[in-house]
Amino acid sequence: MLFRSDFGVFDNLTKSREKNLSLLQVKGEDYVAFLNNLFALDLTKMPDKTGSYGSWLNHQGKVKFTFSIFHLDESLIIATESADRVLLSQELKKYKLRSKVEINNCDDAYRHCYCENDAQQLLADASFKIFSNHNITSLIFKNNSETLEIYRNIRTVNSDQLIKMGLPIIGEANKEKFNGVFLKLAQFNAISNSKGCYPGQEIVNKLSRKKNMKQSFQLFRLENDPNKDIKAGDEIISENHFVGHVVNVTSDNYLTAMILDHNDKSQKVVNGLNLEALEFTS
Repeated sequence: MLFRSDFGVFDNLTKSREKNLSLLQVKGEDYVAFLNNLFALDLTKMPDKTGSYGSWLNHQGKVKFTFSIFHLDESLIIATESADRVLLSQELKKYKLRSKVEINNCDDAYRHCYCENDAQQLLADASFKIFSNHNITSLIFKNNSETLEIYRNIRTVNSDQLIKMGLPIIGEANKEKFNGVFLKLAQFNAISNSKGCYPGQEIVNKLSRKKNMKQSFQLFRLENDPNKDIKAGDEIISENHFVGHVVNVTSDNYLTAMILDHNDKSQKVVNGLNLEALEFTS
């Protein structure tokens, strides 16, 4: 369940999150083919003025980046956090070679946010629903006086709430540590089981066919007063045994984790702090 306190018109937390969001534009004759060969989602099935959650995997199927991506103005625009945008841009340029593409920051031309109101899709230049069972959308606007006023009045959703709802956010802090299938990225259309060759495809297809996968992506709340710094990649312990890794951490004492055995119901601890297992919010 979502509570009113989870949302706000640029509350302090959202302001800090929004300032950290950044946009990368890929355009040119080969812009779709270039990114479709690298990313795990199928960009050939994303029409103009639409978008999707997306991912880039390594050859072992581990996630390098997740992001919102939009098809707009004969280009593909990637929304991610600022530090990740710089790293993502650097890595994309390594693969550019002879591809006819330009890769540039476009923060001055567009604005991006997450929104809880489905009706706002009508006002955006491009948008998509994050979750199939809830009207949370990822929106992008051209940066002009008209859209700025709309943007200012949108009830935005911050990254903390997306994490608690089960959205994996992968970037520099947790890059190439978790498999995209175990993170359930297919349910967000961030990985495809049907498109042609892309890095990690063989692993994705193999794991997707398995019926009984032990690893489980789960939500937890820190039961103790969190005096210690918890970060992505920290080990989760149960009865002195390693049982998983932290994936994402929120500012309000929740975290997501990859647990090695979904049948393990024992008390889990991270950095000496007890974890309470929860269901993802909806």
